[in-house]
Amino acid sequence: MPVGPCPVIMAPSALRDLKSIPAHDLELIRDGLSSISADPFAGDVKKLTAARGLRRLRVGRWRVLFRFEETSRTIQVLRVLPRGKAYRDMG
Repeated sequence: MPVGPCPVIMAPSALRDLKSIPAHDLELIRDGLSSISADPFAGDVKKLTAARGLRRLRVGRWRVLFRFEETSRTIQVLRVLPRGKAYRDMG
């Protein structure tokens, strides 16, 4: 169910991750963030079972790890990592 536009808050770790991403991929990630801002449950978003309350958005080879805070209707982006690194040390 769509919830309307939600603010996206980037954690310092996510901002650091974005600095090392190529420009073309960065544009795709921005599009993905815009998409989940409009509806945090649509698109290629899945709940992660290993980490409570964490969801992932798949953008090509990148994974955007985030939490949707229902009470404040905000999206907190925690990390933006390549697929191989995104799921290590979860839980």
